[in-house]
Amino acid sequence: MNDAFHDMLLKWAGFLELRKGLGLFGALRFGFGSELLPDPFSKLGPPENEDERLSRDQIRSAVNLYSLLRERLGREKALEIMEPVILAATLVHLRRTIGALDVPAYLNADESGRRRIVEALTSCFFNATSVLDAVEETSFVHRVTHCRFVPLCRETGVPELTPLFCKGDLAFFASGPVELQRPGTLAEGASECRFEFSLRETSNPHNS
Repeated sequence: MNDAFHDMLLKWAGFLELRKGLGLFGALRFGFGSELLPDPFSKLGPPENEDERLSRDQIRSAVNLYSLLRERLGREKALEIMEPVILAATLVHLRRTIGALDVPAYLNADESGRRRIVEALTSCFFNATSVLDAVEETSFVHRVTHCRFVPLCRETGVPELTPLFCKGDLAFFASGPVELQRPGTLAEGASECRFEFSLRETSNPHNS
């Protein structure tokens, strides 16, 4: 799946939720209107690197859409509409980029093998600077020390949008073989995003 098609799927998932919140005419009006807005990151200068460029590309449409909704409908209503829009797009993105953990491969691997499996998954997150800790037999910890979404939203005047991107991670791991606990996030003012992953008992054949 190429980047253009992936981007189209994200926008379509978001549009379907936008239609629920605004109706078809409203979704078309605000959706197309936001696409005509200038690049919100242009005042920040060129991206520092490829990861920065990809991070901007991933949230550009959401920043513009929210900015337009906030201007016309007010902050609270705009956030209410944007939450399911961002959640839907985030779930599409996570299914595409990381998918499901290969539990049998993880359980049968030695420590270095488990680390390689997890590193392959976490390397997909170009918006984050992170450290992989405590890779155990049925759990691992992934600490994000910097998330590009936080300064990008802050510097474009929409810091309140950032926590909505974080909610998609919890929703993605709400079911399936891997459970996620996250005590805090950078978007909420924590010093790091600590992702604590563990295999659910139902997915671990060693517990059968």
